[in-house]
Order: sequence, then structure tokens, then C-alpha cells
Amino acid sequence: MGYRHSLLAELRSRIRLSDLIGGRVRLVRRGREYVGLCPFHSEKTPSFTVVEDKRFFHCFGCGAHGDAIGFVMQAEGLGYAEAVEKLADEVGLARPKAIEVSRAYGDSRMPPAAAEVARPIWIPILPVPSDAPMLLRPNGRTIELINPKQAGTRKERTSYRPDAWWAYRDTEGRVLGYVLRMEFPKPNGLRGKWTPQITFCAGPAGARYWCVANFPDPRPLYGLAELNARPEAPVLVVEGEKTCDAGRRLFPGHVVVTWPGGSKGIAHINWLPLAGRETLLLPDADESGREAINGWTKGDEWVPGIAERIAPIAKRVRLVDPPRDLPEGWDLADAEGWSPAEAARWLMQQIRPDAIAITVAQPTTRQALRSLAHTRSLRPLDRRRLEGLIREIIEAGAAELERTLRWAAHQLGAAACNGEIGADVAEAVLVRAAARAGLAEIEARRTVASSFHMVMGGTE
Repeated sequence: MGYRHSLLAELRSRIRLSDLIGGRVRLVRRGREYVGLCPFHSEKTPSFTVVEDKRFFHCFGCGAHGDAIGFVMQAEGLGYAEAVEKLADEVGLARPKAIEVSRAYGDSRMPPAAAEVARPIWIPILPVPSDAPMLLRPNGRTIELINPKQAGTRKERTSYRPDAWWAYRDTEGRVLGYVLRMEFPKPNGLRGKWTPQITFCAGPAGARYWCVANFPDPRPLYGLAELNARPEAPVLVVEGEKTCDAGRRLFPGHVVVTWPGGSKGIAHINWLPLAGRETLLLPDADESGREAINGWTKGDEWVPGIAERIAPIAKRVRLVDPPRDLPEGWDLADAEGWSPAEAARWLMQQIRPDAIAITVAQPTTRQALRSLAHTRSLRPLDRRRLEGLIREIIEAGAAELERTLRWAAHQLGAAACNGEIGADVAEAVLVRAAARAGLAEIEARRTVASSFHMVMGGTE
């Protein structure tokens, strides 16, 4: 069952999300957003954010995410249709009639009425509740899954037999969801792979199913429980769960972690668990792996890699550069027969001493900044990079604004030390961008001044 897009759009347009949620949660405005204590889990520090202009809420603590309909479903335990009808009554809108989307049509051809019907909303429940069914049967095949992207087609309900699977857990070890790995032959004789994220979701009419649906942003790291259990251990970041498992065998002295979504999914990840950690970044031996670590250009825009994203929060970030004579796509899972001692020697030989990323966790001298300014982790300042930093600040949500501003100030402070921009110009640009994002000018100047002092206050 579904509803026409036009009817749901009209319903959402009549609802002020902050008012709806504010009836249950004490919200405080921060810039363009509202924050408060999450109603879906116990917490003392607000991590629940309402983004009014985009009409969604998100909890950075438990991962709860959705729109007005999703909030009513979760807060009142209603099904999808019940939540739609309740909201329609509250805003004085005639109850919309649900339309059944037939499965009789093929994947690419649907009747006009069905094409206008909104896909049912499936909201991930994190962590997975204790009464959720087991995802995998004893024969290795999954139970029936819902694929929301295939709503109304024969592929809406599906089942897989994965070649491998991994459980993502929170810091307390509770399951958040899974990543499956399905391999298939390619025309060139090599093996291809598909690694969908599987989450347990609440959907229409109170239904709850395992779905082919991504973790809500910001997505969790694979290895949160290990990070929590070993707070002093150095961290090794690799790409892919299979590589991560191999890394844990080869480097028992490190906490080895990875992320879901592959090399192009890094912008969706919550990297904050790496705050204050000694971190090594090891890419796969291919271009996409190196881009995930170092960043890449998309059209006219620069997309920061993992190094730039975690530099402001990590204790120290060092890059590992695999030899260029390795086979294309090589990773730690291919290091068959290596002992932990051999792996440790190899790792130390490949660490790039000239590629230590700038971090805010330790003061850095101007001389060090100048020597590092042209590494991959801190590129020379140009107009495109400057515009990218400004955009990051303006588009940062309330929960991330101060951290993003501090990160950008650190980048421009380093550029000022290198003579690429005047410190007064850099400060004015940052304060103006923060003001546009909703941060008070006095707070913005204090944050910028603090970051500049950390970068520029060192001695020659």
C-alpha cells in the first residue's frame, strides 16, 4: 500500500516538524536547526537534531531518523497508514486513500497510477530489537527481505545467499545491521562483488522487516565495540570488511576498522569515534582506494578524503602507501601466509613519514606546517578549495557546526602560515561563513581565534 506523492507532499507542507516534535521533546534552536534529548533512548547530552528546512530528524546517538510520519510511527507505535491518517486529521486534511501497488507489473514498466505512488517509508531501527528474527537461515540464505527501491515490482521481496556477511555493532556490542557480500563472475573472467547494507526497519501498517536499506547517516564504523574496549590502542583504517578481518589477524596490536558503502561512501560515515586516536590509513592498491584516503575531484568540486575528514579530531594521522608494484586492487586479504611479525615489518616500511596529517590534538610549529602544506592530506590553497571549506561550514548541521568550523580554521591557519592567504582575510571569511550557518559572531570569532592560535602560535 502507498499514497500519491502529491498528497504526501501536501501533508508534509502543512506540518512544522519542530512544533510536532516539540510537543514531546524540549528543543533548543541552534542556527537553522533544533536540538534536544532523544525521545528514543536515554541520554544526558543532546544528540537529537531536527532539520526544519529539510523536514527530517536524526539522532546521532541511537541513529533514529525520519520525517514527520516516521516520528509519529516511532513515538506512538503506529503503523504507516495510521500515522498518515493521524497527521492528516491534525492538520485538517482529508484522509488520503491508500493505493495498492500491484506486483503484477515487471521491473521497468508500471502503470501511471503506480508510478505516481510514493514508495513506502522503511525506517531503520537501531540497535536491532531483541525480538527481530534471525537474518540468516541455517542453510546460509537470508529470510525474506524487503527492497524499498523495488517497491511495486517482483523484486520488492527477495532473498540472498551471501558469500560472507558481517554484523555491525555499537560500542556496547548491540547489532545495528549487517553488510552482505555477494560475488559474481564478470565478462573479463574476474570476480565482481555487491555489498548491500541490511537493516531492520519499521514500515507501513506497523510492519517490521529486514530491508535492503542503508544505515542512516551518519553511518557507523565496523569495529565500534573494539574501539570502545581498547581506548589506548592505535587504529588502522582499511577499506572493506573482508580486509578488516584480515587486518585484525595480522595486526593484533591495532584496532582495525572499516566503513560501509565502499570508497565513495566516506562522506556518509561518522568518523567521530576516531577522535583522539593514533590512526593509520591503509588504502587498497588501486586508484579508488587511494582516492578514498586522499580525496578526489568531482566535477569542479574537491571531495575530501578520510585523511582530511579525521585530521581535526585524531591525535595523529599517518598514511600507508602500498608499493606500486602490487597487483591492482591488492589488500590485506591477499596477504596469505603472512605472520603478524612479517605484517608489522611491512607496515613500518610503507608508512609515509612526510604525510602526517595536520591535527588539532597537538600544537604544530609553522615550520612543520610549511613542510606538510603540500602533502596530499593538506593540499595547497586555491579558490576551489577555499570555496569547498566555506561550503562545508555553511552546510554543516548544528551538531557539527563548531567542529567543522574548527577544522576549516585549522586548514586556513596552515595556509596562512604558508603565505597562501592573509590571516585577517582567512578569519573574516570563516566568521562570515559561520554567521551564514547560524553561529553567533562572537562564538565564531572565539572558535577561529582558538584554532588559529593552535596552528600559528608555535615558534619557528
